[in-house]
Amino acid sequence: MWSSGACCSQRTWRGASPWTWGPLDVRGGRGACQLPGATGFLPLAGDPRAVARERCPDRKSDVCGGADRRGPRLGHGAAAAVVCSGDWLLKQDPSVQARAIRVRGLGMSSGTYARRPDAPTLSRTAARRAFAEAGLKPADVDLIEVHDATAYGEILQLEMLELCGPGEAAKFVAAGETGPGGKLPVNTSGGLVAKGHPVAATGLSMIHELATQLRHEAGPRQVEGADVALAENGGGVLGLEEAACVVTILERPA
Repeated sequence: MWSSGACCSQRTWRGASPWTWGPLDVRGGRGACQLPGATGFLPLAGDPRAVARERCPDRKSDVCGGADRRGPRLGHGAAAAVVCSGDWLLKQDPSVQARAIRVRGLGMSSGTYARRPDAPTLSRTAARRAFAEAGLKPADVDLIEVHDATAYGEILQLEMLELCGPGEAAKFVAAGETGPGGKLPVNTSGGLVAKGHPVAATGLSMIHELATQLRHEAGPRQVEGADVALAENGGGVLGLEEAACVVTILERPA
């Protein structure tokens, strides 16, 4: 419900429209097709405007769990990650050290019932905290994974994370800059709408994709020269936004 309201606001004060989702649909489906373990995907191809037109007006495939039987589903999952100190890592085999990914910065924030529809979301706060801890700025990021349980989430988060200026994200996406070979690849995994949403495991699935990219082991999805990556994940509902958000900045080993 909060997504519907936020999406309406997004379309009016950020310049997005139903046609904006076409490039996201095509790119997301392609990424999920290349991801081992994806629970479902929409292998769409062709002109993005034609894809968007074909999928209006119900837009069910733009919502995780709302796609047809070929598409992704909400589900349950489990995930685990090994997190260690630098001192512990130095005691490990060189082959382990070589594949370790550094957590450069971490930011957390909580939602509020008081946020206005036209105000920045809690991911803005989490991102600024993460960048401050990392000693980096948005321009230093090579690729990102964001929580796009609805298709518009990518456009919203590009601006909330200050990777695009106000009102610029829709045009940035339409120009193909978030796709393969673009200035800032987004959701190379296909994203939640295309690959599936295992709920409890979703956050670490983003981290896994980015770690794979930073190790340069992503095969056909690989972003060339990926050194710094960012993950944004939110959960719960509080008023017009998530109840909590975490932004993580990862870095390839030197």
